[in-house]
Amino acid sequence: MKPSKARHLVWIIPFGLFALGAHQARVLTGLTSTYENGEELTAFVEDFDIKHISSQTNGYVVLRFTPTDGGPITTKLSLPVQVAARIQELAAMQIRHKPDSSMPVVMVGTYPFQRRMVAVNLAILAVSFTIMALVAAHFSRKQPD
Repeated sequence: MKPSKARHLVWIIPFGLFALGAHQARVLTGLTSTYENGEELTAFVEDFDIKHISSQTNGYVVLRFTPTDGGPITTKLSLPVQVAARIQELAAMQIRHKPDSSMPVVMVGTYPFQRRMVAVNLAILAVSFTIMALVAAHFSRKQPD
């Protein structure tokens, strides 16, 4: 590839950040839709684990619930440590369920934290995208010969 054409490869970074932002926007939309319009149910904790891997801590919870229009459902949700700490002692919890949402299950007690976390992710991605788009525009413009 000619060096004059390679300078356009810097646009991969802003496009990647845009894709991550689109994903986070979809998560936020699904989270909000399920919380506001989903069926409120009680879910029972089947399994719970917090994993400490290097400098990251995360976990998961397995929930079992029965919607009014069907049989029992078991689902596994991954959790950041801040959310896991709030639910680790619970045997049952209130959830909202909306099967056609991109986030079909939302834990009612942790919803405000989850919503803030996704909103912060979106803000960081917006700033990062803007900065990287400016950098990419600078580096990909035609240089005088």
